[in-house]
Amino acid sequence: MGFLKNPEAFLRVLQTVLHTTTYRFVLFTAGYEPLDTAIRVMAPGTSSILTQRVITQYGISIFDGKLFCFSGMVPYKYLFPRCVAAIHHGGSFLIEFQEWFLDIVFNRDSFSLMLPFVDALFALLCICYNVDDTSIKEAAEALSQAIQYALSPRVKECEKEIAERISVEDGVSEAVKNLKEEMGLF
Repeated sequence: MGFLKNPEAFLRVLQTVLHTTTYRFVLFTAGYEPLDTAIRVMAPGTSSILTQRVITQYGISIFDGKLFCFSGMVPYKYLFPRCVAAIHHGGSFLIEFQEWFLDIVFNRDSFSLMLPFVDALFALLCICYNVDDTSIKEAAEALSQAIQYALSPRVKECEKEIAERISVEDGVSEAVKNLKEEMGLF
C-alpha cells in the first residue's frame, strides 16, 4: 500500500465508481494507517480511537454501505471465490496465487480476476499528483471500464480457454523445477 500517496483521492475515485454503477466493493487496507485515517475521515461521525479499533476488528461501511473497509486480513482462498472480480496490487498475491488459481478461479463461472489494467492503473496513479474533480472523474471512468471489461463475456470465454489449456499442468511442480534450475540445484 506504500505506493498510495493520496488515500483520500483514491477513496474519492472509488466513491465516484460506486455512485455511477451498481458495484459494491470490499477494501482491505492491511492496516495502512494513511488509508485507515482517510476512511475514518470519510465515515460520518467517526474519528475516535474506538473507531480505529472497529475498523481493525469489524470493518466499517462507507458510501451508503457500498464500500466495506476492513483493516485485517482474510485468506485469498476464502475471499476470492466469493467475489465476482478482484482488483489487487499484485505484491505477495502472485506467490499465493499460483497455488490455488487453477482450482478455484478457472473452475468458477461467476468469477473474473482483474489485475490492474494499464489505463486504469495509470489513471489511479495520476490522481496522486493532480487531484481535482476532472482527474477523479477520469480515474473513476477508467476503473469502471476496466471492471466492466473484466466481467465481459469475452473475458469469461478467455478464462475458460486458458483453464482448459493449463488444467493438465502441474504449475507448482513446474515452478519448483524452474527455480531449482535457476539456482543450479539440478
